[in-house]
Amino acid sequence: MSDLSLKNKIIQNIYVIAFVCLLIGSLGHFFEQKIFKFIFAFGALILVLNHSWVMYKTKQPDFRQKRLLRINMFLSLLPAVAAYSMFDGTTLWVVLLLIYALVTVMLSLRNK
Repeated sequence: MSDLSLKNKIIQNIYVIAFVCLLIGSLGHFFEQKIFKFIFAFGALILVLNHSWVMYKTKQPDFRQKRLLRINMFLSLLPAVAAYSMFDGTTLWVVLLLIYALVTVMLSLRNK
């Protein structure tokens, strides 16, 4: 296995861990246990850090890649704001998470 392939697998596994934390935290939040808020916030933090890392490590991106990296970085901030909304006690986090999911799906379908 090449070094680049191993790095891509690690990045994909980090994404999976972040999304599982977001899913567990958002579903568990309905049980009104504080631990699920922290799990969600941890997943949002991993997501922001991972997008920052990918953005930093991309060498010589063309115009399209730069645009996608900026959009993904902005999108990764939505779960972080949603985590703040969870701790604040408002239901805005549901809307922010829905926007994040819809735009992420649209970007993934658009790239094919």
